Amino acid sequence: MTIACAQIVYDQQKLSGLEDSLESLKDACAQQTIENEELQRLLSENDLDEYYEKIAREQLGYVRSDEQVFVDIGGK
Repeated sequence: MTIACAQIVYDQQKLSGLEDSLESLKDACAQQTIENEELQRLLSENDLDEYYEKIAREQLGYVRSDEQVFVDIGGK
């Protein structure tokens, strides 16, 4: 009886952890879907200049020559 109770508690804890992982994966999937839709929009509009600028800014850290960038180091 004690072993069965311990197994139930263990299974519940494991289930809770898996549910948390599932929520995290759902959030990541939703974010990726948004990004995919944005990229599809850019490509379907044949707006490659905007796409290239997005990549240069987000992945390479580029800015325009007349632009000032402020970085929030305060956290969220």
